[in-house]
Amino acid sequence: PGADPPRAQPLPSWLRAVFAAQAAVLLAVGTAMFVVPTDVQWLWPWPITALTGRAIAAWLLGIGVGMVHAFVENDLGRIRVAGVSNVAIALLQFVALARYPGDVTSGPKATLYVLYLASMLAVGVYVLAAGRRPRPGPGGAPATSYG
Repeated sequence: PGADPPRAQPLPSWLRAVFAAQAAVLLAVGTAMFVVPTDVQWLWPWPITALTGRAIAAWLLGIGVGMVHAFVENDLGRIRVAGVSNVAIALLQFVALARYPGDVTSGPKATLYVLYLASMLAVGVYVLAAGRRPRPGPGGAPATSYG
């Protein structure tokens, strides 16, 4: 209460690299879809209008900023919310894809979209599982983990 917990579980370097890559993709695609949605609508795995492109862009930019924040925080306990949101977003998107399969164009765009969602799900599950592991306390004694 009143302060951030100390950084006690630095992110593995591979996880920071994944957050950086995910953020770069989301911010680049989100910015392009917001600025020139009709010129980059070919990036998306289903047909979109300028308005829906900008709405999707807002989501991509928001999630991308969250990925940057997780990268900067660099602590498993302090980015637990990123783990929860990654899992929720990925699962809900998989439900939408299962519910409306005819709306998605098949091919590389759809494959990349599914792979990206799978990476979000994997990262989210890892963050939630690893962030709950007890950290060694002073002298190697087990300490409590974040919530």
